[in-house]
Amino acid sequence: MIDGKEYGIVDAWFDGTNVHLMSHDTFPDNIKGKPVYQEIDWDVRYGHMKFRTALRIVSAIAFRDLRATTRINQTYDTEAWIDIESDALDDSFVKALEAECNEIISKGGLKTEYVWKSREEFIADQELMSQVRNRPPEGEKIRLVRIGDLPEQVEYGTVVRSTDELKSIRFKTSLVKGGKLNKRLTLYVE
Repeated sequence: MIDGKEYGIVDAWFDGTNVHLMSHDTFPDNIKGKPVYQEIDWDVRYGHMKFRTALRIVSAIAFRDLRATTRINQTYDTEAWIDIESDALDDSFVKALEAECNEIISKGGLKTEYVWKSREEFIADQELMSQVRNRPPEGEKIRLVRIGDLPEQVEYGTVVRSTDELKSIRFKTSLVKGGKLNKRLTLYVE
């Protein structure tokens, strides 16, 4: 809420100095410096947290088993997608990937934990550097998420506390070419 008017925020990001809010409504011209009251739509936020956790499980297994890297991913209210780069990613691996994700979830109880590494520690870790194709994220401290014994991964979003909060991961589609090496997987969580 700004000056008594409510705005639905559809995206937000931090550029290192300022927080940027995106709305379908037009903000007033003189918004800079004004107090803003924000209220999180918990149902939407929690759904995105589940998707972020599912994406981390999918990308961790793909990296562990194929040394596949994740190019990009995105969460929406009803689905998420992830682009995985690997020539070895095929339909049989996708079926096995979905099954292993659901096996991890069905066992339950894997805690998610955020860990921070200095830029120097990150660069010295060959596994992490392989995941980001030798292009470490910016910043002096880099936040990672750890889910059980899966490979740690860079994560600046928010995940659920435990795999107990997920019921299943289901892939909507199999492989769609997103480029020479890219494969896009679209998924649902329950």
